[in-house]
This record gives sequence, structure tokens and C-alpha cells, in this order.
Amino acid sequence: MISMLLSKRIKIAIVIILLIAEFIYPIALPSTVKKAAAATNTTVEQQINIITASSPGGLSTAGAADGIALIDTTNYTNATYYFDVNACVTSGTGTVVLTYNAGTGSTVSGGSTVTVSGVGPTCYTYQQYRSGTFTPTGIQNAYVSSMTGTNIIIRSARIIIVQSAPVITNTVTEFAIGTYQSITNTNDVVLGSVPLWTYNPAKFDGNVSIYFEADMTNSNAASTTTATLYVNAASCTTSVTGASVNMTGTTATRARSSNIAANLTIGTVYRLCLRTSANTGSIQNASIVIQQSSPLGLTKIEFQSLSVNIVCFLQTTTYTLCDYPFLFTPSDWTGDGTFTYYFGVSMSTDSGGTAEVELYNQTASAVLTGSQITTTLSTTNPGTFVSGSLTMPTTTTTFDTQIANTTGAKYTYLEDSWIVIDATNLPQNTVTATNASITLSNSNPSAVTTDVIAFTPADTTDNVQTIFLQYATTANGTTMPIGLSMSGTPTVTVNNNGTSLPNTATYASGLVTIVLTSATALIATGSAVSISIPSVTSPNAGSFYVQIITQGTSVKDLDYAVTAAETLTNVTLQLNVDPYLLFTVQGVASGTATGTTGAMNTTTATTTTSNIIFGGLNVGTNTASQLITTISNGSKGYTVTLQENQALSDGFSHTIANISANTTWSNGSTTGFGVNVTNATSGDTNTGSFSGNTKYQPIPVNATTLTLATTSGVTAVNGDSEYANFQIGIAVTTVDGNYANNLNYVVLAKF
Repeated sequence: MISMLLSKRIKIAIVIILLIAEFIYPIALPSTVKKAAAATNTTVEQQINIITASSPGGLSTAGAADGIALIDTTNYTNATYYFDVNACVTSGTGTVVLTYNAGTGSTVSGGSTVTVSGVGPTCYTYQQYRSGTFTPTGIQNAYVSSMTGTNIIIRSARIIIVQSAPVITNTVTEFAIGTYQSITNTNDVVLGSVPLWTYNPAKFDGNVSIYFEADMTNSNAASTTTATLYVNAASCTTSVTGASVNMTGTTATRARSSNIAANLTIGTVYRLCLRTSANTGSIQNASIVIQQSSPLGLTKIEFQSLSVNIVCFLQTTTYTLCDYPFLFTPSDWTGDGTFTYYFGVSMSTDSGGTAEVELYNQTASAVLTGSQITTTLSTTNPGTFVSGSLTMPTTTTTFDTQIANTTGAKYTYLEDSWIVIDATNLPQNTVTATNASITLSNSNPSAVTTDVIAFTPADTTDNVQTIFLQYATTANGTTMPIGLSMSGTPTVTVNNNGTSLPNTATYASGLVTIVLTSATALIATGSAVSISIPSVTSPNAGSFYVQIITQGTSVKDLDYAVTAAETLTNVTLQLNVDPYLLFTVQGVASGTATGTTGAMNTTTATTTTSNIIFGGLNVGTNTASQLITTISNGSKGYTVTLQENQALSDGFSHTIANISANTTWSNGSTTGFGVNVTNATSGDTNTGSFSGNTKYQPIPVNATTLTLATTSGVTAVNGDSEYANFQIGIAVTTVDGNYANNLNYVVLAKF
């Protein structure tokens, strides 16, 4: 140590403890991250089952008490709707009427009608009849309201939804798991002869919600009927959390659960159980409802085309038709994608028998090759079975299901049969938007930030009215990043070439939907769009993506792009975050000339990577430096800033204050603590603050930072290097002691 003039000794220790690396990624990912939408439409068919008869003989009455269906038109992309029945009369012709738009509640009210005419005298060789198109609106109920004809009987009724669009962004698949039955049990009881359902999430993608729904009544106005989804077993043992619905009274009621997707187990088979609080409870129908959506476009959907929807049981060794014919329409399964077909059944046999089921092509009078399924499972433990993949006919065909048993004295019980269509590799929206980027005001994990998302629309066919922002863990997925959250109705600012546009915004499960509310304030091709979303809680550490999808005034998909961001936790002082950024701090020996213009331009103390030890100081000026180097290939450069946790303190309320801003140092008269930055090699100092190396600046405490170096482009191969020169001047009145504080370098790289 150097003894001071008044024998005063002051020791200064400054510790460098933290380096924060923050990233902003304004990148537009290439179109190889997704499959582009084809020029032709993809066409698929969905079904909503309405009626399951109380016996194989069918229904001879109509009304809401026989079944209620919910048509949600907001969840079907470019849909056309039909009414379809399996029915017959004994003479003449008959009609069946569907009432739709029949209210939004759990019971039916009002509505419009569509009629199936020309039901023929085909009992008991039933036929399928289909209406012309009809146009439901919103989210409303539908039910079979009436039927006419001599001894008319309905075995099934369903709504057919044909979706046709370049990209399927929304759909709903319903799997039947219930048939018309009545019970008086006050505890949950297994219903005999009901379809089963196996959960396999690999068949679906996008934002997926799963619901349990049932149509029920009770014989008494004060009694309650309850339907619950259970794991398949001989008794109702393990129920699914949240999958229980109920109704009270004699009015037919449709009840739907909340989303139960998180409560299901992959590969598990589920079934329906029922109870009543008193009197007789009845169920008309039950289903698993799988709702999918993705503005990017769904790539995987599993469909069910139902055949038998009430138990078909026979005691015969000869294959016999169940008489539930249904149409297979190949034109409803076309477009750019892969469609794989299977035959599925829920079935059992009397103990000691072997049940046999196969799909029969009535049009060609032949069994469909590969469709045969057998089982020895008894009625106390029925199972769900699916054939291998099938080759389907290329023209419209009528199919039926036929059954037999290898043992003539044993019954085969077929609870349900259907064709499974697995659609995969469906197309997604084309990448057209440019200049896509995302900027975070705070890139720390789980921090509250303002996200600014920018892009330029390129589609020239329409103005943009709706913008979807899908936050996801992958560039073309829909899985929400862990930890991400924001308000369900975020306040969003949309700037179009600098002009703010009125809008409404909603948020759910990683998807932000923004609708511009003024028809005269839309976004044209080539506009510079910037969307600011405040109060976003960023995901946990790691990278995430934002897919940008736009729609026009005609709800036509226009533009698509992807941008990405990354949140990083604090890392050690010398680090290589990734191949794109390297920041280092090196010590500088005493006696090094650093090029400082001021009271002293040669260091008086030696530093290390993590410590600046001035040691004992004399009155006057003392200088120590560190060499900082930044290597980055960010096209928009980087910024290095500095902050301290407190003023230099001896821990006993004595401090050495920071100098004033823009101080020109004078040896012997300037007192305090400050910093100056000079170029070491090809550095880029913040000349605005240091005025060509002549000025010294105070170091801000915590909340704010001092910019040491900044550049707007890629660094040199060996990086940009600067000397951070720390200078202290003390007076004869400075209290002796050991003074210390902590300094933080902060590096921001922009890509």
C-alpha cells in the first residue's frame, strides 16, 4: 500500500458478480417449418349423433326426449350441413323433420326446420336418407321434432357436416358412448350394451378441448339423473374428474361438462355409468366431444362415421346383417393429406363363444377385405377393437355391419360399430408475411413484459381484419409454453404504418385473437404492422415461438409467418450463451496505459475478471481498469451497460459518492467514483456519454444502467474490446475504512 499524506488508509474492493445476457430475435422462419396449403380444398366429414333407439326395433315417436344435439357453427371451417336418417315405413312414404337453431340453453326452444322426404317401405331392410343442405347459425340445439308415415320407425338420426377449405382450422369430432336406457339405481351403475371409447391424443393436434355430454330425463320433476364417465370395468369404480353431468325434472336436457382433457389417461378405455336420485332416470344419448382449433391449420384429426348405434345381438353361426346401413362418400375425404381407414367396434359374447363382426359392402354385395374382428370377451367385460387399415371403395357405397358367433348356442353382442378415418399430414397456411419479429421489454424467465410483434402482410386478395397470434413451443405447433399467461381480454395496441387501429382482443391457451372493429380501419398489403401486448408473463426459461396468421373480411386465411424469442436465466460472468454471443471480462495490470484522457491515463491498481482491488489509497486520483470484449453476429448489433448495487460503502453509513454526470476529471480536486470507456482494439464506445474519452460518468444504482458500448451491426471476428476505466478521488476528510460494492455488466444482443 502507498501511505497517504495524512497517514489515512482507505481500502477499496469492488466485486464483479453478474452478467446478464438478453436476446431479441426478430426472425422470419422459412416455410420449411410447415406444410403449405394446397391450391385445392381439403374435404372432411363430421357427424353429430342425435338419436339412439331404445331397442333394435327403432323409435316410432319424435321429440327432444329422444335426443338433443348441439351444433356449434363457430367450430367448423367452411361447413355444409345435412340431416341424415335411417328409417322406414310399412307403406307409402314418410317424412322426418329436424328442428335446428332451437335455442342455446340446455333445453330446446323455437327453431327452424329441414325435412327428409321420401322415406320408403323398406322395413325391415332399412335405408339411409339425407336432406338437402340447411344453414344453422351460432351455437344452438337441434332435435328430431316430428315424423310422418305409416308405422314409421327411425333407427338413427344424425347431422352430417362436410367441411371443405384449403386449410381446416376448426373442427369438432363426436364419439358416441351412450344409448337409450332407463335405470332406478341410486348409485352409479354400469349400463349394458353401450359403446366404449379409448383415449389416444396422438390422433389430434392444435388446441384440443375434450368434453363429456349426455341427454337425460327423469320420470319425476324433483328427481335428478346423473351421467358420469368411468374407466371401463365390470363396475363403476374409477370416475374421471370433472366428467359428471346431471339434470333435474322431466324436461329433456342436454348437459355438457367442462374441459376434461387434462384428466384423461392415454390408452385407457372409458364407459358410461348412470344413476338417479329417485324414481326412474333415463339417458337418450351420450358422447365424447373433441374440439380442435389452430389458426395455422390442423394436421391431424380422427373422424368417426357411425353405423350401429344401438346393440345388435344375434345367436347364429351364419353372418347376418344388423340392418344399420350407412353411406360412405369418398368425395367427403379428399384433398392434400393422408386418409387412413379402419373398422371399429365395441363388442362381447356369451361366455364360451367367439363373437365375429365384419363390414359388408351392400352396393357390391361383398365383405370389405380386412374388416373382420373377433373376440372371446364376455358381456361382463366388453372391449373396443379396431381392424387393420382398409382399402375403401372410390365411389359412394352403402355399408352395413354383420355379425355371427362360432358357437351356435352363444350370442354375439355388438354395442357399436363405425368407420374410423385418421387424417394426417393435412395442409397448413402458406408463409407469406415478411419482416416478422418479436421484442420483449424484459426477457427474464417468468417476468412481466410487454411483447411487441411486428410483420408486413403480403397477400393482395383482401384487407386484414383478424389477426391470430399463436404462442407455442415449436414453430408449427400449438402447445402453449409453460409459464406463459396474460389477461383473457388483453388491451392490445395495433399500429398500421404508425396509426392506431380500434380492436377487440381475447386470449386463451396461448392464442391471442385480435379483431379490428372498424370497417374503414383495416390493414392493407405491405403495411408495417406492430402489435403491442402489455402485462404478459413470459414463459419459463427457453425458446418459444409466435405464429402470426391473418384473415380477411371474408374470413379467408391470408398471411402466415413465424417469429421466435428466448428467455434466459442469469449466468456466470464469462459465458458462451450460444454460438451467437460471447462476452468476456479480463483483468488489467497496474501500470497499463488505457488511453484515458483525464487526470491519469495509467492504471494504479491490478484487477481480475471478478474483482477490482484498489487497496490502500492516498488522497488524490486512483485508477483501475478491466478489458471487456463482445463477439456477436447479431445483424442489429449489441449494447453493453453497467450498474451498481450501491454507492461505495464501509458498512457503517460512510460512503464515497459517485461523481456528477459528464465530469472532466481534475487530479487533486475531483472526488468521488466514476467510469470512463476507451477503445482497446476495434471497440465501439458510447461516445455520446464519454465525449471522445474526456468525460467520466457516475454508475447508476440497480434500476437504471449506463451504456458503455454499443454497435448497430456484426462485430469483428475477434470481437469489439473496450477498457472500462474506474477512477476514484478521495479527500483528506474521507473517513478511513474498507469500502466495497458490486457492479453488474448487462449485455443486450439483437438479432
